Amino acid sequence: MLLCCAASPAWAAPPQAEQLQKRIQAVQDSLGLVETRKDSLQGELGEIERHSGDIVKHLRMLDRDVARQQQQLAHIHQQKDKLLASLRENNRALDRQVRAAYMTGRQEWLKLLLNPDDPALLSRMFTYYGYLNRNRLAQLRNIHDGLAQVAAMEQSTQAEKARLEQLQAQVREEQNDLGIARRDRENTLARLREALRDKNAHLSELTGNMQRLDRLVSSVELALADIPKPPPPGKPHAPPAIRQTPAVAGQWPVAGPLLKQFGASRMGGHWDGVLIKAEEGAPVKAAADGRVVFADWMRGYGLLVIVEHDNDYMTLYAFNQSFYKAVGDQVTAGETIATVGRTGGRTGSSLYFGVRLAGRPVDPLGWLQRRG
Repeated sequence: MLLCCAASPAWAAPPQAEQLQKRIQAVQDSLGLVETRKDSLQGELGEIERHSGDIVKHLRMLDRDVARQQQQLAHIHQQKDKLLASLRENNRALDRQVRAAYMTGRQEWLKLLLNPDDPALLSRMFTYYGYLNRNRLAQLRNIHDGLAQVAAMEQSTQAEKARLEQLQAQVREEQNDLGIARRDRENTLARLREALRDKNAHLSELTGNMQRLDRLVSSVELALADIPKPPPPGKPHAPPAIRQTPAVAGQWPVAGPLLKQFGASRMGGHWDGVLIKAEEGAPVKAAADGRVVFADWMRGYGLLVIVEHDNDYMTLYAFNQSFYKAVGDQVTAGETIATVGRTGGRTGSSLYFGVRLAGRPVDPLGWLQRRG
């Protein structure tokens, strides 16, 4: 299959992200793994957590816009204060010149008029006063232009203030919507907990979730087997490399202590990844270069991102708060792909991080860089 891929003309022309998105959507539709039914508790939870994630992401964007708007207003005020200070100084200088000219000018003109025998002196004095008057006129024009700039800045300030107020109103509205969504989530979770009070029911749910994730990963691999990955920017296309275990090179997706290690006991089963404690809203970084092949809400895992890497490796990031990348996006190691959350019914913020090699779970600690 590797030889076929290497010889295929498709390798020379990587498909667009749209083609990849269609493949992944077909996988989701065929497996029915992503809950979308509003008439089920899981489907309801999925809708609420997707919506909450969109709101939180939009709020962050609005907060950045508000900060930029406030900086712009502060800059305008600073420039206006400098200009007004300059105008006041020019005005004082002009005032001093006018007063001095008034006090001495009348005597000078009288002397010139009473002493017409020196035409050269009279010519020089006329020239001097001409320069002086032109200088005063230039100063007056500068003051006039400066006042016009101040008026324009006042208008700009009012426009920026209106924009800022509009953004702040949007923030308040989004915060209200987020509060409603969070209350709805708590109500839905309470009903889910009631439905899963029985230990066997809880174990069955957990086992089912893990099996659904395994089917998703396997199906995604099959769906993408004939779609070559584009090379990193600036590098030529090359045939796929034969799979081999890489040196420890993956970056940690978040900073935080391990809550669960690979293989730890989990309700009669075992953790097939690691659970890392992190603050809600903290950026989740791609562990290595690759492309996003899944980004959606999934039962038991909440907002889940899967990134495909070279050598048949995939990394999985679950329980996210918001997505920052979509299916088909190329990502580089250390790039933000999501934010830490507690979706999927979690009560505390953390990140599930899994590594799959040819579809099989492997210990992420053997693949990640050692912490200092």
